[in-house]
Formats: sequence, structure tokens, C-alpha cells
Amino acid sequence: MEVAGLSPQRHTGKSEHSGNSDWRRRRGALEINDDLPQNMPKPKRDLDPMSIGELNEYIDEMHEEIERVRAEIAKKEAHRSGVESLFKK
Repeated sequence: MEVAGLSPQRHTGKSEHSGNSDWRRRRGALEINDDLPQNMPKPKRDLDPMSIGELNEYIDEMHEEIERVRAEIAKKEAHRSGVESLFKK
């Protein structure tokens, strides 16, 4: 198709992005994740079929996860403090 004032393009058999696989990878990632909801809460685990022992194990797992999250928070706070001290000078 020709448009007034523009020269027709020659078709070389390659797409305009054929040499750029990184573009395809990034584009594909965007397409895959664009329609996913952000920050959706995880579904609650069904506790009904769990025995008392399994419930206690689950509590232990949750305590371990809480400690892991607290450690990550402390790490990020220390990092933020270090960065803030650089900008206060």
C-alpha cells in the first residue's frame, strides 16, 4: 500500500524486530502478565480436614514465615537507612 508522500517499503522476509530476541522476550512477558490482577490476596487454607497435629505444624510453619518476613523488613530498613544517610550529607 502506498501513502502519499511516503515511499513503499520493501518486504525482506524479516519482521522489523527479527534480530532482537530480547524485545520478543520482554514483549511476551508483558502480554502474559498484563491481565493478571496485582496484589490479589491468597486464598485461605481449608483448616477443616486438618488434624490437631497438622494444625500445630501449620502454626509452626506460619511462625517461621513471620520470622522470615520480619528479617526481610529489617534488611530493607537497614538498606534504606544506609541510602538515606548518603543523601543527607
